[in-house]
Amino acid sequence: MRGEKPVNLRQLQEEVQNKKDMWEGAQNRYRKNIPDATLERIAMREAEYQEASARLMALPPPPVLPPICGLCKITGELEAFSRQRCQADFEVDFYRTNPLPNASDAQRLAGSPALGALLASEDKPLVSTADYIQGQIKGMPFRGWVGMTDLKAGDEVEMVAEWQTDHYEVYAIAYPAERIISVCPECEMGRYAYGWLRVKYMFILFLFFMMLFCFGMSSVIDGDYLTALRELFNMQYYGELWAIAMVIYALIAIVIAISAYKAYAPTTCKLAEDIFRTMGWASPEKIDLNKTTARHERRLKRQGKWYSPKRKDKPLRPTSKWAGSFEYWYYY
Repeated sequence: MRGEKPVNLRQLQEEVQNKKDMWEGAQNRYRKNIPDATLERIAMREAEYQEASARLMALPPPPVLPPICGLCKITGELEAFSRQRCQADFEVDFYRTNPLPNASDAQRLAGSPALGALLASEDKPLVSTADYIQGQIKGMPFRGWVGMTDLKAGDEVEMVAEWQTDHYEVYAIAYPAERIISVCPECEMGRYAYGWLRVKYMFILFLFFMMLFCFGMSSVIDGDYLTALRELFNMQYYGELWAIAMVIYALIAIVIAISAYKAYAPTTCKLAEDIFRTMGWASPEKIDLNKTTARHERRLKRQGKWYSPKRKDKPLRPTSKWAGSFEYWYYY
């Protein structure tokens, strides 16, 4: 649910380590014959450590990114359904198809996010949150990582998944009655849509650099701030400096945009297109679920059916407002 606190992997790791240290400390105190050290206290500390370790190891398995073989669409009634809000890593460095991989195979293939995090560097927090869903449809088990969900057993759904050994691995689940879809985090737009987004960000970044240039130069030019700005825009004296700054900052913005596109296009964008194509949608490379959600909300407003996402007395729904940022469920 919105505002729900996910399972904090790092805190759970620290708790396990603290419990282990306390258990080992109790053993050391007993060996040194310290008066308050008893076998009962050692047994209690061991039980606390084992309980915390069990919670750590019981966390859901990591996402399989991208699908191994191919996706299929499953339509039917949810015979069983459960969800857990949890942290995991969905960034491009955890995709096997990432052109510049940063995550090791050991991190990707670890049996759970707990093991993956233990193998990962401690300075790389798992900042993404998602719903880990499990259940049964048409007599077959499924599980997987998607955005926020508000489903229950008995709902008619459309599911994009891949069969993996003994279950369906889910990458998106849609609720056609409300035209809502929850997708694997970061997989909300195709390559063309993402390309245009990077172009927009490139111009914004360029303008930001030029503003910094203006403020920086005006601080070193003699006179008050406004006088210095007027002097800076005197192209007869500063035209060459402006040209150099514009070329340098434009190149930096372009390099950043191209680097980001090359990282996301074959990973998150490719998976997003595969999901959209499996759903039967036209032109998957041009789809941006953020925009479809905004359009749907405008339509609901015209019909008088829209309500604030902050309302607690109404069913939870996707929104393009700030309240829905990084929830990864959308209207389609």
